[in-house]
Amino acid sequence: MGFTCSHADSSLFVLSRGADLIYLLLYVDDIVVTSNNSSLLDGFIGKLTREFATKDLRSLNYFLGLEAHRTFAGLFLNRVKYAHEILQHAQLLDSKLVSTPMVVAYHLSATGSDFGDPSLYRSLVGVLQYLIITRLDIAHAVTTVIFTSSSSREILAYSNADWARCPDTRRSISDFAIYFGDKIMSWSSKKQLAVSRSSYESEYRALALTDAKVKWLCHLLCDLHVLSVSSPIMLCDNQSSIFFAIHPVSHKHSKHIGLDYHFARELVASGELHIRYVPTNLQVAYVFTKSLGKPAFIFLQSKLRVKDS
Repeated sequence: MGFTCSHADSSLFVLSRGADLIYLLLYVDDIVVTSNNSSLLDGFIGKLTREFATKDLRSLNYFLGLEAHRTFAGLFLNRVKYAHEILQHAQLLDSKLVSTPMVVAYHLSATGSDFGDPSLYRSLVGVLQYLIITRLDIAHAVTTVIFTSSSSREILAYSNADWARCPDTRRSISDFAIYFGDKIMSWSSKKQLAVSRSSYESEYRALALTDAKVKWLCHLLCDLHVLSVSSPIMLCDNQSSIFFAIHPVSHKHSKHIGLDYHFARELVASGELHIRYVPTNLQVAYVFTKSLGKPAFIFLQSKLRVKDS
């Protein structure tokens, strides 16, 4: 039909006819399409419905959990239904309202007392991360509680990578920091064996390296009769790598990646590993990737439990 796939987002397709444009956003079998020319848009939708069995829902109201409402300024996005479901799950529908998401100058610690229901806590932390999409004002509060969501017998692994930083070989560096509870027990910073064609690819290769180490540590702890309370959790700051590990899709930009790097997919599919997003400023393994300023370095140094003698 003449569409071009965006280099920045493989789900976005653009059709250009002079000054007229059609934008098409595709996710599995859900499509959002818009244009600055209504006649061109109607013609495309007509052709699409003749070629495929589709249902035209007209104006955008709901897409991938996002509710959309047209205003004079554009589109207003919210997730009221999703937020209500979170409150219902946490049994907080009748709780008193507050004006801010966190108490000022209150610091949570992963070494404090145990939670009454650790599984519920981790579940709520997970779903709240997706609420940040429309409620960016709670981002700090949510990322803060991520650090306290691990129990003293839980494996937490931070996986990170740069991209083509070496000026001579253009190879990337994989890094990881793995914790058992609040104690770091394994870390690494190693140059990758192959050149990665994108940042997401280098991060995905780093995930495979970290996964293999986590799997080995799980076997070691089992031999020592020290059991984790739940499946290991992997934290990565690259959304594309997380999506690729969770959703086993075949894509032209990833077909060349060796099968041994798809180890993460197998562990996620079997439930042996959970992968979550962590913001770059809270990515502990970031300290292994590049030189940092003093505030960021000292903060991550404290997370590594490194102290001056």
